[in-house]
Amino acid sequence: YVKMRGVVNVEGYPCHPDVVDRVRTLLYSHWWSSTEPVFKQIAHHEIQHNLTIIYEDSRCIAWEEKYHKVAPLHYKLVPKMKITNMNDLIAENKTLYGHFLLVAGKITKMMNLTQGYRIHVNTGPLAEQFYDWLYFDIFADRRLGWPPGK
Repeated sequence: YVKMRGVVNVEGYPCHPDVVDRVRTLLYSHWWSSTEPVFKQIAHHEIQHNLTIIYEDSRCIAWEEKYHKVAPLHYKLVPKMKITNMNDLIAENKTLYGHFLLVAGKITKMMNLTQGYRIHVNTGPLAEQFYDWLYFDIFADRRLGWPPGK
């Protein structure tokens, strides 16, 4: 049984942090090893099951995150072309980085996130980048502590 902030056993007791890490690895490993990345499938409308797309243009697509939410309002923004992480984005296409920030701002206005929000990007395994594809998370509708995840 997976909860938003960790893993509990069937009785509802928290699991040891090592167990939590192993479960997370198992949950996300199929996305890392897939020959057809899940974000590519979403960007090309090959996966539509239970997706609420909130924004799309020729360079990116955004949807409401329903499965791995870390805040009551959680949106994912991804490029349509394969960009592995922030390092690749900055090296290959600086204008696309600016476009993502502008789109993230549009999304916060469209979704009326007036009480505050966080735009979050993970790069690499130590930062828990679970997909081999760049993605921006937009979190809102709860107190967002520091460090992230609190």
